[in-house]
Amino acid sequence: MKKHVRTLLILSGAIIVVALAYTYFNIKAASDRVEFERQIIMEPEENVAFDDSQSLTRSEDQNAFTYISKLADKIDQFDQDILQVDYPKTGYRLTKSQIEKLGEAVDSHSDFFSSMEQASRCSHFQSDFNPADGFSATVPHLRHLQSLWRGMSRKAVIEAYRGNADEGLRLCGVILQLTKLTGNEPLLISQLTSVAGQRAAIATAHHVFQIAKASPEACSRFDKLLSEIDVFHSLENAIKGERSMGIIHFQQLRDGTLDSTTYSESISPPSLGRNWLTEAYLNDDEAAYLRSIRLQLEVLQETKRIRDAATQSVFDEITQSDTRFIITKLILPSLSAAADAADQLEAESRCLRILMQMQSTGEDAIENLSLADDITNDPFTGADLKISQTPEGLVIYSVGQNLTDDGGSVLPTESGRPLDVGFGPLKDPASDDGSTEQPAQ
Repeated sequence: MKKHVRTLLILSGAIIVVALAYTYFNIKAASDRVEFERQIIMEPEENVAFDDSQSLTRSEDQNAFTYISKLADKIDQFDQDILQVDYPKTGYRLTKSQIEKLGEAVDSHSDFFSSMEQASRCSHFQSDFNPADGFSATVPHLRHLQSLWRGMSRKAVIEAYRGNADEGLRLCGVILQLTKLTGNEPLLISQLTSVAGQRAAIATAHHVFQIAKASPEACSRFDKLLSEIDVFHSLENAIKGERSMGIIHFQQLRDGTLDSTTYSESISPPSLGRNWLTEAYLNDDEAAYLRSIRLQLEVLQETKRIRDAATQSVFDEITQSDTRFIITKLILPSLSAAADAADQLEAESRCLRILMQMQSTGEDAIENLSLADDITNDPFTGADLKISQTPEGLVIYSVGQNLTDDGGSVLPTESGRPLDVGFGPLKDPASDDGSTEQPAQ
C-alpha cells in the first residue's frame, strides 16, 4: 500500500514539475516574443511610446485644428441645413429642385467657406486628443471634419451646375489640401476620416467634370493635387501611431490604470488581477498585436491579393482563438479596413486622372495615353485598369475589393456598395412620380 502511495506521490510531483516547467517556458516564450517585436521597432529608431510619434508644438495660428474648433457651432448648423436638402446617390445628377434648395443653403453660409479655405492654407494639423488615454482617447473633431468634406463637396457641385467648373474644381482642391493636413494625425480613425474626405473630393470632381467644362489650367492644377496624395505614407504613420497607442494600452492593463470606459462589456478583456498569469496573458497578446502590425507594414504597399496572402494565416490564427489575443482582435479589422480604403482611394484617383486625360486628348484607350504605370495599374491587382464602353459613354474602373471584373459596375448596388471602383457617365435622376426630371445645365 505504502509503495503505491509513494509511486502516486512521485507521479503527482513529476506532473506538477512538468506543468510548472511548461508554464514557465510559455511565460518566458511570451515575454521573449514581446521583446523580439519591440527590438525590431527600436532598431530603426521608430516610435515605441506614442509621444515619439507626435510633432513638436507649433504655432497655433498655423494650426488648422484651431480654425475648425472655433467654427464648431457653425459647422453643426451648416451640416443641419444641407442635410435637409435631398441629395442623390453617387453617380446621379441633381434635379432642378435639388439644385435650387442646395444653392440657397450653400449661399447662406459664405463666411463658413471662407474660414475653411483659411484652414486649408495652414501649415499643420495638431488636435488636442490626449495620447496618455490610450485607446480611450477621444477625437470629437473628426465628426466636424466629415461635415466639412460634405459641405465643401456640395458647394463645388453647385458651382458646376451654375456653369463655373473651375471654381468647383478649386473647392475640391481645398478639400484635398485640408485632408493632407488632417491625414498626418497618427491614428487610424483620423486617417480613415481623411481618406473619406479625399474620396469625396475625387467623386465630386468627377461630378463637376460631367456637368460643366473646366479649363485646361484648372484641370492641370487639380491633377497635380491628385498626384501629391500619398495615402500609403499617411497610413503607415497612422499604423505606427496605433502601434504606439497599443504599447501604452498594454502597459495600462498591466498597471491596472486602464479607463474602464475603453471597452463595452461584451469585449472587455478578462480581469485576472496583477500576477504572473496576467503578465503571461498580456505578453502573449501584445506579441501578437505587434506582430500583426509588423506584417501589415511589411506588405502595406503591395496589392490586396499579395497583402491578404501574406497576412491571412496569422490573422486567422488570432481571430479563431476563443480566449487569447483579446486586444489584438480589436485592431485587426481596422488594419484591413484602412488598407482596403487606401486601395479604394488610389483606384478612384487613378481612374479620374485617366478620365481627365481622355477628355482632354480625345483618346479612348489607356495605352494611347502618356501616363506612367503607377497611374494606369489597378492597385487591387497590379493589372491594368479597365475600360467599359456603355451607351452613355466610357467607364474607367478597377475590379475593387472582390478582385473580380464585374463589367464596370461602379454605381451603388442594392447592397449599397458598387462591385467595381471607378467612374463613368452620370445617370439622370428620377423624380418621385417615376418620370425623369432634367437637371439645370
